[in-house]
Amino acid sequence: MFKKVMVTIAAVGLLLGNLQAKSLRDVLGDKLDGTHRGTTKLDLSVKELTEITPTEAKLLARNYPNLKELSLSFNNLPSLPEGIWELKNLKDLSLSFNNLTHLPERIGKLKNLKQLKLNYNELTHLPKEIGKLAKLEMLDLSGNNLTDLPEGIGELTNLEYLYLDQNRLTLEEIKRIKELLPDTKISAANQKVLKANLMRRSPRELRRRQRSA
Repeated sequence: MFKKVMVTIAAVGLLLGNLQAKSLRDVLGDKLDGTHRGTTKLDLSVKELTEITPTEAKLLARNYPNLKELSLSFNNLPSLPEGIWELKNLKDLSLSFNNLTHLPERIGKLKNLKQLKLNYNELTHLPKEIGKLAKLEMLDLSGNNLTDLPEGIGELTNLEYLYLDQNRLTLEEIKRIKELLPDTKISAANQKVLKANLMRRSPRELRRRQRSA
């Protein structure tokens, strides 16, 4: 429900903004050019962004070489551009509340990431390369449509917090993930598939499952 409200607000914003889609160039203007070595944090959230072209992403990586924190939350991005992986010093990447349906394999190139926020998108799966983010300490995947996670997730030995609430994970899959990440604090409440299954089960079956849990 919360995501639907935010998407509605974004849609109204587009209507009020001359009905024009916005690219990174539209938002940053001349700030996309020139070198900004002193900039370590860039907040581009709630900018009605609908695309970041590969050229714009490469300019961002080249002209903001020391960027450590980048927020692209609360936009309308359907995918991630190629050049974003060149932000080698990035430690915190927020892509919450967009329209991402998948992550490219090159996500594994962001070797210095410590926090990755992908909550409230339209993700149905993750690439195995997610396991290459060895320094990752927090991963937020809540509010997507994930039914499982790749085996590579177990390689995230520095992961302290994993948020999986409001996905489509079964109890068996949640158990498997916890076994892969025994030292990680995992939150996996309000699974969509579990709610649907509970509504179909009889009270007798529910009591039996509760006793065996």
